[in-house]
Amino acid sequence: TLGSRYVLEEQINRGGMGSVWWGHDRVTGERAAVKILHERIMADPNMVTRLIRERSVLTGLRHPSLVPVRDVIVEGDRAGLVMDLVQGMDLYRHLSVKDPFPSALAATLMAQVCDALAVVHAAGVVHRDLKPSNILLDLSGPGPVARLTDFGLAWTADSPQLTSEGTCLGTPAYFAPEVVMAQEIGPPVDVYAAG
Repeated sequence: TLGSRYVLEEQINRGGMGSVWWGHDRVTGERAAVKILHERIMADPNMVTRLIRERSVLTGLRHPSLVPVRDVIVEGDRAGLVMDLVQGMDLYRHLSVKDPFPSALAATLMAQVCDALAVVHAAGVVHRDLKPSNILLDLSGPGPVARLTDFGLAWTADSPQLTSEGTCLGTPAYFAPEVVMAQEIGPPVDVYAAG
């Protein structure tokens, strides 16, 4: 269980920030995806502070191409982000096992991601880790819909600096030049990663 409300059923993925489980909400009965952060992240007081501080921003973001964060729970040495459960696979996995999308569909999916980023940026949030594995392909409808997820490294415009000097968070293959040069970051780092 996570808190008094969520029951974790089965681990469905594991990454650099934590493990993702599918489970359900005991109150509503709805299925959910729950990301449990790694113990090493929870051992960093700055990361816990960041998570708690960003809770209201993350739970307030809504767009058809975002995987909304329903709740953020911190209990003892565990923390979890409760999100909608998306039926499908991430873009990285899709591209590694299937043919590339036709150009028009690829452009449509990236336009959906960029539209979601516009909402995120308008709320003063920078994703900071945009990459194919953080774009889920929702296959529950007649055609795939791109849904942006994993705001574990998100940063808000009014955030104090919590990353140690000389430390880069994210995935190097998608770093914008200003990230590598330890310059001030903003929405352009997400636009660069989307490109």
